[in-house]
Amino acid sequence: MSEIEIKKGEYTPEVVLREGFVSIEGNSYPPNTEKFYKPVINWLKSYTRIDPEFTEVHLKFEHMDSPTVKSVYEVIKTLKPKTDKGNQKFNVEVFWYYDLEDEETLEKGRLIADHLKMNFTFIPY
Repeated sequence: MSEIEIKKGEYTPEVVLREGFVSIEGNSYPPNTEKFYKPVINWLKSYTRIDPEFTEVHLKFEHMDSPTVKSVYEVIKTLKPKTDKGNQKFNVEVFWYYDLEDEETLEKGRLIADHLKMNFTFIPY
């Protein structure tokens, strides 16, 4: 699969997508959140069809608006380990970075993790 790199903008995060690795970092309050995240989600849907054994996900938002929370939920949902007769087909490890002074970003990550019934590793900085 080809890699995708989206450079960080004033209102948009840097995105790196490659086999076994996903990173989204920076501000995320684009004018059209759905349009920004659509190619990311499409790439991930194609990626999960190749049944990757392991994927490491790093999410570090300086600021994120409500539409971004929905889009990030969709990103993680796309990567959520699929099951095959009760056995996990591939592993996903999610690292959610948050500013120690920003409880709201931490809470957003916890809500996504709880809703998807996934374990995230929360890392303060």
